[in-house]
Amino acid sequence: QNKEGETEKGSKNSSNSKSKKINNDKGQEEEDDRWDKPAEDDDEDDDEDQGEEDEAIPGEDDGILEWAAEAAETKGPHRADSARRGHQQQPDPDPFEAWICSLESLAPVRDESGHFSLEDVADLERLAEMLLQEGKHPFELTIQGDRPILVTAPHSAYLLRDGREPHVAEEKTAQIATRMSQECCGAVLTWTEKEQERSRILWSLAARRGMDPRNMLDPRNRDPNFLTVEEVDSNPWFGEMKCVSEAWRQRLGYFVDILHVDVHGCRNPPSSPSHMTIGLGAMKWLERIEGINSEVDLEVFATTLRRMVRPALEGLPLKPPDAQLLRVVGLGGDNEPRFSGAWANSSGRLTQTQQAVGLGRYTHCCQLEMSRSLRNNLLKYPKALRRLCRAIQSACTMSLRDPGHLEKPSAFEQGMDLSAEQLLAELLAAEEESKVQQQRQRLSKSAAAAVPAAVGQAAATGPATSSPYPAATAALPPGRSSAAAAAAAAS
Repeated sequence: QNKEGETEKGSKNSSNSKSKKINNDKGQEEEDDRWDKPAEDDDEDDDEDQGEEDEAIPGEDDGILEWAAEAAETKGPHRADSARRGHQQQPDPDPFEAWICSLESLAPVRDESGHFSLEDVADLERLAEMLLQEGKHPFELTIQGDRPILVTAPHSAYLLRDGREPHVAEEKTAQIATRMSQECCGAVLTWTEKEQERSRILWSLAARRGMDPRNMLDPRNRDPNFLTVEEVDSNPWFGEMKCVSEAWRQRLGYFVDILHVDVHGCRNPPSSPSHMTIGLGAMKWLERIEGINSEVDLEVFATTLRRMVRPALEGLPLKPPDAQLLRVVGLGGDNEPRFSGAWANSSGRLTQTQQAVGLGRYTHCCQLEMSRSLRNNLLKYPKALRRLCRAIQSACTMSLRDPGHLEKPSAFEQGMDLSAEQLLAELLAAEEESKVQQQRQRLSKSAAAAVPAAVGQAAATGPATSSPYPAATAALPPGRSSAAAAAAAAS
């Protein structure tokens, strides 16, 4: 179409065979308009530019014709300005390609002596090796058994958050999620070990250069715990959660109960309120939307978790030892504190547990926030981790409104050597035993502190007629001093 030409509206042939020419001040340049290309070339053109131009293409043919007719009516310098503005508003190049180019331009940093940093050089070499192996999924779903229990660790790598600071990696959450899925004979979804390593390298490279980590992290790896409502269905991470849920329903029955446990990490108290925070906000959020759950009694679930998880963790050498051990939150609504497991409705975002119960048809879900000390101890003492898993499974069973679980084990308890009631009795007995042991340790420490003080006092005052240890003095042979008796008692 020539610059001075005009096109009749509604002409079908003109919309499929005309091209535009734009005169710039620097000279004349001819630019083919993708909207006006013949229909037989559209498919090939779309394949070449897929991922870059899709957002600019209207979804209906009528919209394309309307756009072409409107552009044809534009005349004079206004049309050139309009075309130039349209070109400037085209989508940016593929962010992944731009990210790769930025990584290729990185050079090793120098240390204080002026030499290249060996650590930085090693990270760059390892990163280049990983980029050559590009192509696999950055996360993996592993099936550990046949029980309908999914454990996730979405923050086991450094991740981007839309318009916010990146989310740092929560150490050892992937290992704990894997161990829990093994104990529960369920499934685990987490970032691969290679992706975790790569995110740590990228984070370190940004820190050494004083760069914003948002410009260094992989733009494809976004926080699955911070998705908008509209994008959840198309998100590949949630696709894995939904896929395994549907597989369980096909195999075990449509109305089977399914549990989702989302593992997170937090700082040690007092930076965090407690060593363990269980968030049930997602189940409460669904209850406010759809009404009372006919399958699960949420109040019973929360009460049983408080009653069974505490003795399961009792006795671990946590630091600080006097901090609160357990909290169960999320039953109060949008004004709940941190770690409740649910974003407010006004945010337009969904957590992992909200996605599970709202769109994945999971019946039970809980978000576990664990302090660094608790994470270290759960990996160090497998028995405590096993008790924690059994406590959560039994709490799910006892919260079912259907009394049939009293006659036969639920799907959560298949293969367990103890029923929910037997496990509770065992956990309470273990809690009492732990309290007795702690009392004995406190007494032994106080006694050990008192003996050296008594020995020092006796040595300073010399022989005395009375001894702080009457029983030892009564058994002394003639001529032996109380100071010697104190030393013998200390030994």
